[in-house]
This record gives sequence, C-alpha cells and structure tokens, in this order.
Amino acid sequence: MKRQLRTFVGALVLFLMTGSAFGQTISISANVPFNFIVGGKTLPAGKYAIRSNATGRVLAVQSVDSGLTTLITTGNNIGSHNSPGKSRLVFRQYGNLYFLGQVWEGGYNEGRELPKNNRESTVAADYQVLSSAVVVPALR
Repeated sequence: MKRQLRTFVGALVLFLMTGSAFGQTISISANVPFNFIVGGKTLPAGKYAIRSNATGRVLAVQSVDSGLTTLITTGNNIGSHNSPGKSRLVFRQYGNLYFLGQVWEGGYNEGRELPKNNRESTVAADYQVLSSAVVVPALR
C-alpha cells in the first residue's frame, strides 16, 4: 500500500511539474461505452477526459461524471506512417475485459502506448491471441 501511495504521489508530482514547465497539455474527450481498466483500476463506462503533459510520459484519465482521476505513466511513443484524422483511444480486449492500450491525438503521427500491468498480463495468459483491439473515437 505504501509503495502504491509513493508511486501515485510521484506520478502526480511529475505530472504537475512537467505540465507547468511546458505550459501545455494534450486534451482528448471520449465516451467509452464499456467498463475498462487503466493503471490497474477498473473504470465505469462514461465520458472521460484524457490529458497528458507536454512530454506525454504521464496521462491523467478523468471521469467527467464522477471527477475521479487515474494517473499512469506511459511506455514508448508509437508511430504511424499515416497520422490519424481524429483522436482515438485503442483498447486491448480479452473476453469481456478492456484495457486502455493506446492514446492517439488527431493530426499527429505519434501516439502513446500504455504498458501492460500485472493484471493484464495475467488475463492475457489465458488467451492464445488477442481477441481484438477496440477503437473509441474521441469527441470533438
């Protein structure tokens, strides 16, 4: 528990420091029609705001309905030869469980990939092949 608290506080400090140092953040809104897991937490279906600092290393996933925020550090930036026209969220699906896997901002050819956590790795071990990737387009 203490380790989780330290990790959360460290991520929050990092998010606030880098966000204020660069003075800009990425902001995406999306209506997610299913429960999903991010950073080890299960979040209910609903409207979400996803923000990152300028470096993209820390994402804040905030429920518009409840105001609850989950912070997660991202893995590597991922690239695409074709920049997405619209912002989108990509979920890795295993049976009826959805894990937030990628965040893409429209107009850019780089996205942010979220690493698999222990829970996702455990669930993925039960599936031979990833069931599917579900894309949720962002709201305007």
